[in-house]
Order: sequence, then C-alpha cells, then structure tokens
Amino acid sequence: MSINANGVGAEGLMAAAGTLARPSEEFGNDERVEALWAMKAYEHAEVYFNILCCVDPSQIPRLSPCDDEIYTAFRKEFPDMKVNVLNEIEDLKSDAMKKRWREFCEAHKHVEDYSFATLLRLDSSGEYEEDNSVIVTKIQFYAIELARNREGHNSSIRHKFKPKPRKARKATTASNQAAIDMQTASDASSVINKKEIENELKQILTGQHPMLQ
Repeated sequence: MSINANGVGAEGLMAAAGTLARPSEEFGNDERVEALWAMKAYEHAEVYFNILCCVDPSQIPRLSPCDDEIYTAFRKEFPDMKVNVLNEIEDLKSDAMKKRWREFCEAHKHVEDYSFATLLRLDSSGEYEEDNSVIVTKIQFYAIELARNREGHNSSIRHKFKPKPRKARKATTASNQAAIDMQTASDASSVINKKEIENELKQILTGQHPMLQ
C-alpha cells in the first residue's frame, strides 16, 4: 500500500475522524482515506508520546471520560497481563485473546471512537518505531495505556526521551502545505508497518476486523 498525502491539508486532518466514521462502502480503495488514517494515527501517537516525555504519567488528568471504568474492567478481565512489554500474538492476536478482546470491545461501545484504529507501543519503555508499534482499537489503547500510567510502566519515558517539536499549524501556501503533509505521511510510514496497515485497515474499514465482530 502506498501512503500518499494527496493534498490533504490541516483542515483535512481536523476532519479525519468524521470522514472515517462514514459508512465503509463509501470508501472503496481510496488511498486518500488510508493517508488520512495514517496521518491521524501518527499525529495521535506523536502528541501522546510528547506528553509522556514531559509529564509524570500519574499526573495526566485522563485519556477518556471513562478512564476509571475502562481500567477497572481491564484489570478484571486481564488481571495477569504484563502491560510493560506486550507479546503481540499472546497478548493481542491469538485466537483466544481476540475473543476476549472482542468481548471487551463490545462492552465499551459507548466510549467515543472505541473501534478507531490506533497505534500502540509493544514495549512501554520504548518510543513509537516500526518494530515497537502495533495497530489496535482505541479501547485497547485506552485500557493498556491506562494500566501503564497507573502502574508506573510509563514513568521512565520522560527520563529517557525528549519531546519532539511538532510542525506548526499555520497558514501556508498550497504547495508548502502539501510538502508538510507529504513529510508527515513519510514520518508515519517509517513507524507503521505497511503490510500490517494494508491488512488491518482494510478489515476495519469494511467492518470485518475481529475486534468489531
């Protein structure tokens, strides 16, 4: 799959969540949608990691309006999961774990964007890199990152990494904005495994992802 910004500007990024919430049959194989998703997911990851670089995770006010509910339910369903370092297969993608996560997702449909595709770090002590990033639903991201924050696993981040300056969102010419968007898409492609995007994004957009069934 080719990640291509296709002229998506700042306004397009702001509208991405609404665009991706439309019926999947409207999208077809639109690469613009894939670019929107990759860029939005990358920006979400970038902002979140910058926060971890600056703030004691225990001081982060909340990730969602339902943090306590999600964390309590997660530790009730997955009491022994070691969230500091996840095994992609054993903790997320084995048949047995897919079934358990599916039930967890279904129980939290009321959480906004609960099924939106999001990036998660496998090793909580590391940053978002291709070999340390996996695509999950947002409710899985909330559950695991809440546990990491509340149980101290993200505490070392601010001592190991510095926040990365983000590109300013200001008025630009069309050509300059296109260049910025292309760089953002390029940054995203260096973190996200393209084969994984192609497989899982297609499942998510068509409603066939195991977490959505």
